[in-house]
Amino acid sequence: TIINTDSSDDDDYVKGDATVQLSVTFSEAVITPTITIGSDVSNASMTVSASTNSTTWYYDWAVPTGVDGTYVATVSTTDLIGNAYSGTDSVTLTVDNTDPEISSVSINDDNDTIKLTFTEPTFIADATSNSYTTTDTTYYLSVNQSGGTATITVDQIRYDSTTDERVYYLDITVNGTSDGSEQISIAPCSASRFKDRVGNFAATSQTSNTITLNNTPPKFVSTTVNSANTSITIEFSEEVKADAGFYTSLTKEDFVLNIT
Repeated sequence: TIINTDSSDDDDYVKGDATVQLSVTFSEAVITPTITIGSDVSNASMTVSASTNSTTWYYDWAVPTGVDGTYVATVSTTDLIGNAYSGTDSVTLTVDNTDPEISSVSINDDNDTIKLTFTEPTFIADATSNSYTTTDTTYYLSVNQSGGTATITVDQIRYDSTTDERVYYLDITVNGTSDGSEQISIAPCSASRFKDRVGNFAATSQTSNTITLNNTPPKFVSTTVNSANTSITIEFSEEVKADAGFYTSLTKEDFVLNIT
């Protein structure tokens, strides 16, 4: 009977070139066990741990590179009189050799928050907590803009792994009035800023990392009433017209006046 199975990795997520020690403790002394680890290791002999009377054995697994997937480690052996171990105990490890990537970027209707989503749980490399906010935005992200009439300033980056380990929020300020053709591209500014749980870093070159600002409707900037209370002056945030096709001037019929 197996009393305990264990691996030297804390969460059993591993990457290539790492060495993970897998160990097993039996209820009695056994003949040298063999271990199988998915398709990577088949019936390899384990090594006995010193001073355990042949009850505890280990195997140092060199994690394969260039592949991702789940690897299940199982053992087989017999006791000293030939009774075979017939249990089903195992250790499951997940191999991840793929860099995290930006899978999508979106912006809210108000043009003040960008949502950045990665393909897997991804963490700021030097963050010291699960919830992180920084105004040092250019240290972590490269934001490039083209087209349109407005520009943006990234005010801060927010992250909370207790909500979603894949998502970052960028609080932004739009400078000027957007016409909807401003293209924003976002990527890590260095290949050492964002990493997944096993230490693969997000590259500076990304493909699903571009959005456009929403077209901002004109708004009232100010309204004033003359001293005689006979006219109202309205200032818009941009040039406006009554009809998109004919550029006609506004008339009083284009407004609704409510008095309360």
